[in-house]
Amino acid sequence: MDFGGESGRVLVVEDHSALREVLARTCRGLGCTVETAANGAEALRRLDDFHPDLVVLDLNMPVMGGAEFAARYRCRADTHARIVVLTADAEETLLAQTIRADAWIPKEDPELFIRAVLSFIGAPALD
Repeated sequence: MDFGGESGRVLVVEDHSALREVLARTCRGLGCTVETAANGAEALRRLDDFHPDLVVLDLNMPVMGGAEFAARYRCRADTHARIVVLTADAEETLLAQTIRADAWIPKEDPELFIRAVLSFIGAPALD
């Protein structure tokens, strides 16, 4: 699926490399410009040159987890991206609410992921 042209800038922050690549490829297929990071610290460094419209965020990562990344991200003056948290269990859903994520979706639901990305980047909705 390719909508042609760029529809948004997405930063995918996920420590599992295979899932990170699948998420990035999916976003690119939706017409997004994508950067990736394996943890929150790397994601913060990416923000020096990449200003996303959407951050797709795992919560449990080594080096710096998603909650700490979100707190530091929100302290920056140049932030405007929506945050979508990928969850694996109910406890992560509660943490996603605590960090004021704009949405939280199960990692194993690719259709819901696509719908969330499209809704937050303003691309056409899927039928």
